Amino acid sequence: MNTQQFLELRPGRKYTLWFFSEFGFPCTAHIKLQDIKIEPYSKYDETVTLLFIPRGKKTVKDIHVIPGRILAVWPSWLTVDAEKYAEDLQPGIEEAIKAARVKPIALNLA
Repeated sequence: MNTQQFLELRPGRKYTLWFFSEFGFPCTAHIKLQDIKIEPYSKYDETVTLLFIPRGKKTVKDIHVIPGRILAVWPSWLTVDAEKYAEDLQPGIEEAIKAARVKPIALNLA
């Protein structure tokens, strides 16, 4: 997993996340990034932990980017069609992301 691309994210800025939930559904989230940590998590030696505040909330949440977890990060708050990316995942998410108008600044693929 390339952790360097996540270190380029800046705390205090707004980002859009696209990922699969624990139940396998595609999700998007508008966040304000608070902190980035690279630390061991569960059975993995190196994972990226993003600490953030979801849009319209006040509580800090986190997401662990582990090897094999699909996650895309766009700068600013964008309207991303989560279902479209999930459908395009079968032939390859790379093509779907290339077709988007704004390129993600961080990307973790399975």
